[in-house]
Amino acid sequence: MTTKIESQHLSLERVYSLREIKKVLTDPLVFRFMSDELEVTEYIPNLDDIYYRVGKGLMIYERKGVCAEMHAALLGDVGEGFITQIKEQWSDLKSMGFAKVYTIHDKTHRRASMLCASAGMRKIHDENFGIFEVNL
Repeated sequence: MTTKIESQHLSLERVYSLREIKKVLTDPLVFRFMSDELEVTEYIPNLDDIYYRVGKGLMIYERKGVCAEMHAALLGDVGEGFITQIKEQWSDLKSMGFAKVYTIHDKTHRRASMLCASAGMRKIHDENFGIFEVNL
């Protein structure tokens, strides 16, 4: 199940269907980055997380108190307006009471770092990881 949220500024697609979420997260292009210890057949997505559709993939926000840790499960081209979609997601998260979004990824993951910088996230200096944050 998905729900489109539309208002003057928002056109989001929240995804609630365990089947749809699992389909994206267990795709070999995504799953290989999740963990060396997980098995596809045993994996169950966390339904406490917040999922938004982005192209054929998902943006996932893991609840961490008043913060949300952002993860991307992107499949192919994200399409036009990707940064606008991310900012709309953040606006939606803010309306839910979140104060900050952050992400932590491998320092060598250039695509993730470019996405974060393009969306206006602030880079936090770290020797080992790419860490970015934005106050909502």
